[in-house]
Amino acid sequence: MQRKRHTAENDKSNVAARVKRSLGMETTSQEPARLSLQGNPEALASALSGFFVELEVVAESVSDTTGLTASRRQFGDLEFVRTTVVDGPLVALRSPTLVASSSANVFFLGLLIEGQMTFTQNLHTSTLKDNDLAILDSHAPYRIDVADKLDALWVRLPRHRVEGRLALASEVLAQRISGTQGVSGITAQLLLSCWQEADRVPHNEALRVSNTLLDLVALSLVPSSRRPGGRRDEFLRKIQNFIDTNLSNPNLNLEGIAGAHGISVRYLGKIFEAEGVTPARWVLSRRLELSRQRLESPEYDDVNIGDIALTCGFNDVSTFNRAFKRQYGATPNSLRNARGAGP
Repeated sequence: MQRKRHTAENDKSNVAARVKRSLGMETTSQEPARLSLQGNPEALASALSGFFVELEVVAESVSDTTGLTASRRQFGDLEFVRTTVVDGPLVALRSPTLVASSSANVFFLGLLIEGQMTFTQNLHTSTLKDNDLAILDSHAPYRIDVADKLDALWVRLPRHRVEGRLALASEVLAQRISGTQGVSGITAQLLLSCWQEADRVPHNEALRVSNTLLDLVALSLVPSSRRPGGRRDEFLRKIQNFIDTNLSNPNLNLEGIAGAHGISVRYLGKIFEAEGVTPARWVLSRRLELSRQRLESPEYDDVNIGDIALTCGFNDVSTFNRAFKRQYGATPNSLRNARGAGP
């Protein structure tokens, strides 16, 4: 058995490129990279690390016919990678040592098109078959067992784009989600459509579609411990819907949220505690996500950033700018300039 660690790529010096990279918008080649292992698991480790994050590969019976094909496409601020493996089996490992030495801090959503693979992370193990979905966190160790063949679609999800929608992501890691029906079925079909149409959808339109896709992903990734939803879960969703409806109100506060639902601020905190986030943090995350969506939408190109901040519930632009940069690693103006729009 052989293992290989791949080092992260060097940072680019161009300022615009750094801004796009911090926002998850860096352009990558649309051309597929076709790689043949020829019995060398180190080559596979290097190839996979280049497409994803630093990985090790264990392969006990790799033959000359074992091979990997990988293609990468950009859709809005999301990066899609499609991989096929023939004549496995293989194991891809994200070890504690690799996590500790890596700067990668993203999620990977996997859609299994054909074949079989098993995800293990955070004490969860799930075996995926055709049309199943699952998510992994690059900031924690994980293991992927690939069977004899594999055709899978992966999406690199910036952490802030997931956590702004899904408070407690740790509960859904390596959980099998069937993509054959319901919201998760719609999600699976949209993932495939985004991949197929990536070359034909303008960047600005892709940004808007990616927001819808991320909303669907969050709806699909319901923790297994919360199925089916009980009264407390339904109450939490009701409160979250109330918050979303009132995000533009700068006077929205914990007292008002609690009072509108006949509970105390303390009990409000306990309800959100199960989600791993405070109510105040949830409100801020939703306001920032709404402001980002508007900055990315052509419908708001003629609206100045200060007005967008105010209509998303921020009392002043300075507070908004600081919170936005902490969340997304770039200022609102940088985001707008990166897509070449707006005053």
